[in-house]
Amino acid sequence: MIDSRPSKVHSVDAEALHAGWAEQARQLGHEPAALVADALERVGERRGIDAATREQMIERTVAAMSEKQSTWRPTQLHRELAAVVPTETAATADQLVGWLDRVVDEIASTRCVDVSKPIPPDSMLRRDGRPITESVADRALTTQAILDQEQSLIDWVERRLVHDGPDDPTTVARSPRALDVGQAAAASAVAGDADLVLIVGPAGTGKTTALAPAVARIRAAGRVVFGVAPSATAADVLAQETGVAADTLDTLFIEHRLSRPPGRRYDLPAGATVIVDEAGMMPTSKLAELADLADAKGWRIALVGDPMQFSAVGRGGMFGLLVDTFGAIELERLHRFENEWERDASLRLRRGDITVAGLYEEHGRLHGGTVSQMERKCVNRWWELRSAGKPALLMTPTNEAAQRLNERCQQKRIAAGDVDGTGWGVQAGPYTVFLGDEIATRQNDRHLVTDRGVTVKNRARWTVEGIGNDGQLLVTGSAGTIELPPGYVSEHVDLAYATTGMGGQGCTVKGGLVFGDGAMDLRNLYVPMSRGTETNEAFLVAVGEETALDVFVRAMSADWIDLPALQRHAELNNTEVHRPGLLDSAQLRSLIEERFALTTAIGDAETRCGTPRENGPRLRRNARRSTRRSPQVRPSSTRQSRTSVGSIDRCIAGGTH
Repeated sequence: MIDSRPSKVHSVDAEALHAGWAEQARQLGHEPAALVADALERVGERRGIDAATREQMIERTVAAMSEKQSTWRPTQLHRELAAVVPTETAATADQLVGWLDRVVDEIASTRCVDVSKPIPPDSMLRRDGRPITESVADRALTTQAILDQEQSLIDWVERRLVHDGPDDPTTVARSPRALDVGQAAAASAVAGDADLVLIVGPAGTGKTTALAPAVARIRAAGRVVFGVAPSATAADVLAQETGVAADTLDTLFIEHRLSRPPGRRYDLPAGATVIVDEAGMMPTSKLAELADLADAKGWRIALVGDPMQFSAVGRGGMFGLLVDTFGAIELERLHRFENEWERDASLRLRRGDITVAGLYEEHGRLHGGTVSQMERKCVNRWWELRSAGKPALLMTPTNEAAQRLNERCQQKRIAAGDVDGTGWGVQAGPYTVFLGDEIATRQNDRHLVTDRGVTVKNRARWTVEGIGNDGQLLVTGSAGTIELPPGYVSEHVDLAYATTGMGGQGCTVKGGLVFGDGAMDLRNLYVPMSRGTETNEAFLVAVGEETALDVFVRAMSADWIDLPALQRHAELNNTEVHRPGLLDSAQLRSLIEERFALTTAIGDAETRCGTPRENGPRLRRNARRSTRRSPQVRPSSTRQSRTSVGSIDRCIAGGTH
């Protein structure tokens, strides 16, 4: 046997290493002795942290935390404060840790508001003054400014809802499609006279179908309507699907911050309706700015979104809190999915009903294995759908995994001859892009305009039609054709075969495929598993004795969204506010569990009593599951159980006691 491995490199003694480094320094034009002297001199210049620097560090730490999230733990303050310690600080590790502890205690007590549960009397305390029974996750700090901003938004909504003007039911007649009850209510409300409209549209419920006739009705009445969204891509989709003129929130804000009058497109008159799509992704600070601007200009506002999809990057979650506090028009009928069972399953997945995991498994939608197995399997499935003319989108929680999947997909296309991998390639970030590749632009650039007069936008998709010697790309997409300059290509272009779950939000394809090789939460499942009209599948890395079902359930049980400080305070103090007449989370969970027990018992009863042949296997599986999980449930009759399930369904759907 021939050993093809390279020979091991034997250790080199210190003297040889020193001589080698000295020679490298001389080759670079430096004298080793002078370098050492300079380094020693710089060490002598190291200093402590004076009062002014200390104050700057505290301000930067609080500002960084306030931008990232609504509440935080003391350990997160430690991390942020340590990150801004000057590099020339002279202190031992023990001295620095002690200093950080003292300053964090000061920040927590003088710059923050503690929204944790009050310490019970006579509690046994830790060294940090908190009860020994308190989990670190139950400690939450915020600032008074954050609390004030959130409360001002609550007050703003309350004031606006006082003028709950009449809806316009004639709007429905302007829709070329039949609208369901929720869509009709949403369209009529947006076209009406209310100062504020809140609409919740889960994935696939057709919110833009409802908004299109509202836009037409507003215009027919001689009124002005304008659309905004957090991203340029979402604004484009809103404009294309509803006919409304639309742009990003930031552009609207900038036009009204400038010393000059806003451009004609953005100079909306009093009484204009501003439709905000993907409202759940609005940072709290931008929602507050929109509220102030709308009040100053006299605009009506329609907030449309889904609080159970991805939220803002940074401090957010206010749309969900407003919906929970004041209620909203909720679209509940799903139109996206071709399979009837998946319509109900998607809504159950959205609300975190872990019993739905078994349904996805029964329909072959869950796949488990090692990292390499799942990467290959999900890319093969993507290729299978694509080859059949069915657009599919690969999604994953991390950029690192998306890069690996993109490279695998690119190799598939090269092997099939769709991409010229032997020709001239251009470096775009971590990728080499070839002729025929599909790419995504990752930054808005209003100076780059296609031959159709459309600017280049973040997450827009293109096909590479030509590659220049200097690294430029000639690309074509739905917005037209443009030559992307080398600088933009190297910094702001990705392959577009796989993306993060957040990048896939708003997309509709034939097949939604999610790959998970690490920790995931509910939103990283729900958003990808609701993109496909024909199929939605999860490829999950399972370790040891785990199954894909285990990983799926664990992800459903986690939720990493940033909660507003007011909501976190209510949660920690068991004073969560929910709409009058609706169930709180504990009652809802209890009903969901009760419903599962009853439905599986029905399956058991029907199996024993005899059922149609085609339903037998499914009901037998339900029967076995009911024996394992709910042996204590033995309803007196199937009819009684069905009646109970119907009552529970009405409670879950309507939320009433």
